[in-house]
Amino acid sequence: MPAPPIANPYAGRFIPLPKPREKCIITGLCRASIYNFAARGELRLVKFGRSIRLDAEHAFNWMNSRPTHVVMRANIAPQADTSPNASRAA
Repeated sequence: MPAPPIANPYAGRFIPLPKPREKCIITGLCRASIYNFAARGELRLVKFGRSIRLDAEHAFNWMNSRPTHVVMRANIAPQADTSPNASRAA
């Protein structure tokens, strides 16, 4: 059974872009990456006067539509315990 849809807390909101060396609160992307995704048409930016804002609702839906990846660790044999207490027999 698929997971229920997540309610979008950012509906109808526009948030400022992150400052240099900061990450976006919705996407976790830096400012340059947001501009790159916007240039490809994947994220929507809106200009209010001199301020450029990220369409938060669109970004939230975009993040939820991205594929998830499962990172699995390679099969690595466990290493022998080399701590000083490991050689003592109880």
